[in-house]
Amino acid sequence: MNCPYCKTENNSSQICCTFCKAVLTTPRRKVKHFVAFNGFKTYSELNTYHTYDLLKLLKDVRKERSNAFQLLYSTLKLSNNIEIPADMKSLSEDDYKDFTAYMYLIEEILIDRIGYKPKRIDDKLLTAWALRIGLKEI
Repeated sequence: MNCPYCKTENNSSQICCTFCKAVLTTPRRKVKHFVAFNGFKTYSELNTYHTYDLLKLLKDVRKERSNAFQLLYSTLKLSNNIEIPADMKSLSEDDYKDFTAYMYLIEEILIDRIGYKPKRIDDKLLTAWALRIGLKEI
C-alpha cells in the first residue's frame, strides 16, 4: 500500500507510514458537491468536509443569518406597534444566535486550514478555488 501523502511503499498491515508517519487508514477529504445549508452539523462532522465545501456552506450560512437578522429586526420593529407573542420574539432571536454561532464555527475551521476567513464569498472566489483544486463541475 502506497502512502497517499509521500507515496512511500508500506505493508498493508501497517497503520502508519514508515517515512512520514501519516495514518494510512484515514480517508482524505473529498469534495461533496452539496447544494445548500441543510441543518446544523457538529464540529467533527464539519471537519471532514473539504475546504471548498466549507466555503460554499459558509456562503449559505451567512445568507441564512442575514435572513434571520431581517426577521428579528422586523419582529422587534413590529412589537413597537402591535403585541407580538414572546415565543415568536424568542424564536427569531434564537435562530439568529444559532446561525451566528454556526457561522463562527465554520470560519474558525477555515482559519485553521487556510489561515484566514474570507470577508466575501462570491462566485469568483468559488470558481478560483474550483480551478485550483481541479474540479470540472462548478
